[in-house]
Amino acid sequence: MDFQFIISVMPDLLHGLLVTMEIGLISLFISLILGILGASAVNAKIPVISQIIAIYVELFRNTPILVQIYFMYFGLPSIGIVLSEFTTGILEFSLWGGAFAIDNFTAGFEAVPKQTKEAGEALGMNRIQIYTNIIIPIGFRNAFPSFGNTALSIIKCTNYLAGIGLFELTKTAMKYVTKNFKVSEMFVTMAVLYLLVVTVMTYIFNYIERKMKHQKREARK
Repeated sequence: MDFQFIISVMPDLLHGLLVTMEIGLISLFISLILGILGASAVNAKIPVISQIIAIYVELFRNTPILVQIYFMYFGLPSIGIVLSEFTTGILEFSLWGGAFAIDNFTAGFEAVPKQTKEAGEALGMNRIQIYTNIIIPIGFRNAFPSFGNTALSIIKCTNYLAGIGLFELTKTAMKYVTKNFKVSEMFVTMAVLYLLVVTVMTYIFNYIERKMKHQKREARK
């Protein structure tokens, strides 16, 4: 293991990791919004919109990520839509993560007890107030653990973008594999960096989950 070589290329690898994190975190935020809005529409059974959302979810959940990326990057230019590698990454993982997030939050919203909704109605709340004050807050807490898994998958799956030439962490490491034949050094370093990121994010999500559980217990007192 050539540690001196690893140290020499570490700035470049960290830049690749930064690109990975930028795409991952932006996509995570957008997928969160898509998940909450989409799940609300599905849970409310809004005509037409809920059917369109169901098709979107099935499309992105049941087709390979790489096929989706290739379609966006190589297919869309045929109809005049040209996206950069970075923009393709944001669009792909926002939509892919959003599809899974909709499933996460739909399950969370459906788990809200019927009696709780009826209590809101008894207090004179309209449908929008019930969603914003009861269903979404409680459903979000229910769905957060599964959404955390979706978030980690977004970060790990950004390495598919190496297939369109984006120099995120994986593509950057592969550059040194082909150029300097440092196979072990690059794959081990890449694995350690991914593990570090995922470990930190797991800790953050677990911390948020514990805080929400604590707030739930406090609210019951």
